[in-house]
Amino acid sequence: MKIFIPRISFAKVMSINKVLLNPIFIFLVISSTLSPLLSRIYHSSAIGILTSSLIISIVFLGSIFSNRLPIKKFSKYCSFVIGLIFLILLHGLISSTILGYELHSSRLFLSSIIALLVFIAAYIFIIFFSKTTNNKMILIMNWFWVITILLSATVFIRFSLYSPFNTFEGGSNSLIDSLSVFSEPSHFFIIFAPIYLYKVITSKGYYCLLLIILGFGYAHLLASLTMNIIVSSAILFEIFSLLFYGKFKKYQFFYKILIVIVIVIGLLFIGINFLSISSTYNQLIMTGLNSNNNSILTILADWHEAYLNTIKTSGFGIGFQQLGFVGERSFIKDIIYETSGAFKWDIKLESFIIAPKLISEFGFFSLLFFILYIITFIKNLWYVLKSCTLPSHKINHKSVLMACFILSFSINLLVRGTGYFTPSTFFLICACAYFYYPIKGHKLSK
Repeated sequence: MKIFIPRISFAKVMSINKVLLNPIFIFLVISSTLSPLLSRIYHSSAIGILTSSLIISIVFLGSIFSNRLPIKKFSKYCSFVIGLIFLILLHGLISSTILGYELHSSRLFLSSIIALLVFIAAYIFIIFFSKTTNNKMILIMNWFWVITILLSATVFIRFSLYSPFNTFEGGSNSLIDSLSVFSEPSHFFIIFAPIYLYKVITSKGYYCLLLIILGFGYAHLLASLTMNIIVSSAILFEIFSLLFYGKFKKYQFFYKILIVIVIVIGLLFIGINFLSISSTYNQLIMTGLNSNNNSILTILADWHEAYLNTIKTSGFGIGFQQLGFVGERSFIKDIIYETSGAFKWDIKLESFIIAPKLISEFGFFSLLFFILYIITFIKNLWYVLKSCTLPSHKINHKSVLMACFILSFSINLLVRGTGYFTPSTFFLICACAYFYYPIKGHKLSK
């Protein structure tokens, strides 16, 4: 009896190695997994992103110099970053002087150094990214999608109520806990939202529909509002794609059926999510402080502190990374402490949405960031919608991925965030550097 042994050619193994050892693939893995893992172990997102940025900078800086660093563009970029950080430091010092509080200077300066390293690492990422061809990028993202699926399985095993190994709602299993990179499901969704959107946008036909259905199921298995919003966004993109791209296929019965199926599923799903979101925010408004939902109370606390600090500082802000050390503290955090049972959740430095943290620390100056982000968001949203109408082989996969990083940061900003120093922020900086400080003439989406 002959035993069949599959043969893998040496050339195929080498082609796989070229992808797995590609700097872009390594950067994506380091930024998306090592950073949240270290953040989980040391309970600080800054340690995770700092370590990832140092690895990216140190390991690959030598090869960049040996291959001729684009000095002029790198110098221009560094000048902008140093100027920005100087203004942030100056704002913190002026705020402390005017308002008469004791500045937590070590946190301000250390955070500024971390920010500088993150900006540098982001540009190093873009140097390699810009040299990558569109076809190579497709291969890299296909393999990174495999990593995403494996990580999503570990998140399901540890956090889903349908998993027999769930340790998030009580219980302990050292093996299961060690397999999970993320502290909670929302951390996974925040980081991998752009990857999911990219995959939906660049896929067509049955595979795209399958991605949406699986995303729908996965969101409900983990009871995640964050993932529901992500999948709803993907459905809207695909409805737009099929309505317009379907015009070119109007004589093909398959596309007619596919359009009807996706639109019906999409509208039903978005309707369900809209009711869920409305219910959540109705609870936020109607029950407010009487709610026993700590997620709702933390949202209230963040925005309440933003209001208090804006009033207290006359709109100037308390300074970069000063929230939790100086400024006003919401009494809602005391309510959370009292109602969190034996856990006694004492919130000090944590922030759960980035927007109110920006308002607390930078006051009216944060409006500049919001205006610039909204403009960039709209431009890239339009670019992504246009890309949805193209066949996959005509899509600029690199620009679509960067656009997805920009669009997905809105979740970190307004729905669920874990602070400034996160992979989402790192990839936002990468995307802005890609469009605004291009290596090979890339421009912001038109």
